[in-house]
Amino acid sequence: MPRCCDSLPFKRAIIFSGEGTDFTCHIGMYDAAVEAGLAPDLIIGTSGGSIAALIISTYPDRLERNKFIASSRLHEMLLSIQIEHPRVLLESGRALRWRIRGIGLAPHPPDIFTRPIASIPGNFGLTESDHPFEVNPKGPKVLLVAGELHFDTSKGLRSSQKLFTETWFTDPDTARYIPADMPTIGTVYPNSAVCPLGQTVTDVKLSEAMMASIAEPHVFLPVTVGGKTYTGGVINLHAIELAGRLAEEVITPKMGHHSRVATNVIHSVFEYEPNQRMDAVNQFPVKYRVDFSDATPALKGNSFWFSAKFVNNESEVQSVLSGDYKKDRAYLIPRYRIVDNVPASFEEYQKKINAQWQYGYDRAKMAFSTPK
Repeated sequence: MPRCCDSLPFKRAIIFSGEGTDFTCHIGMYDAAVEAGLAPDLIIGTSGGSIAALIISTYPDRLERNKFIASSRLHEMLLSIQIEHPRVLLESGRALRWRIRGIGLAPHPPDIFTRPIASIPGNFGLTESDHPFEVNPKGPKVLLVAGELHFDTSKGLRSSQKLFTETWFTDPDTARYIPADMPTIGTVYPNSAVCPLGQTVTDVKLSEAMMASIAEPHVFLPVTVGGKTYTGGVINLHAIELAGRLAEEVITPKMGHHSRVATNVIHSVFEYEPNQRMDAVNQFPVKYRVDFSDATPALKGNSFWFSAKFVNNESEVQSVLSGDYKKDRAYLIPRYRIVDNVPASFEEYQKKINAQWQYGYDRAKMAFSTPK
């Protein structure tokens, strides 16, 4: 709970930064923190990390939470994410145009309303999270990050108006502690497409805020919540300034650099350099920094996130449950496609999701033994 009598309202904030569908590594990090006597009283979730925050809020008991993580229900929910446009050559061509737009040569706002890589159903099936943020007063408060859009497909030329507002979804009590001059990514990068002032939203459901936070540009379509349109938490994937203004201690993952394509997307949509931002975040003074910088190679073979590879049959693109309809079209020549890496086998799913949790748990245990 917020600590009204202290200089800062929270004792300890933990940041869940991204990681897409490999969000379970954040839950492992959280469980290690609680086990070490470092239980956070505030969770800040961005992008995939918002799913981890939602699961912890919905299942505050560790045994119940781990049971849900290893359940066929979460497996089916992850399989419900459908790849819509798997053609890598198409996406590579768009990446080039993103880069051109990112250096100011394109006359239009970023086209994030068409041809997403994938789609995700409704509230991701988490109906028990269709409630306001403040539903578990004994657990940590939750704050999720997304970006409100100030343009649509009907608008043409860009003007001097900023295109996005960094948005913080949370409960009313936590919102009261966010100062009016709270720095945003638009403050840090004044020439970006993000407004220098952010906003708090307190009148939406936890599941709705999560859907807004994971609606990353070109991966999923923007979502409408409360009559406003949002794109994902990658607008400010590492809300370190926010955490530092709210909590006495901060636990955050140390992330590696973005891939070239991800860098192009973030740079062109939001108009700032994400790897430069990453370097600055990794220098920000915090109590504990959990090393996730090798997550991509360390989780190779255990990641659920999309990847690209040559396939011989269309059926290799999308995983489905046994017995469900699966596209089956052989290719005369192997084709390079974006593929879904959530395994159809429930046993394989359990093995991989446990490996993700263990990665976050082990890295956090190491960090807690050596404060930074």
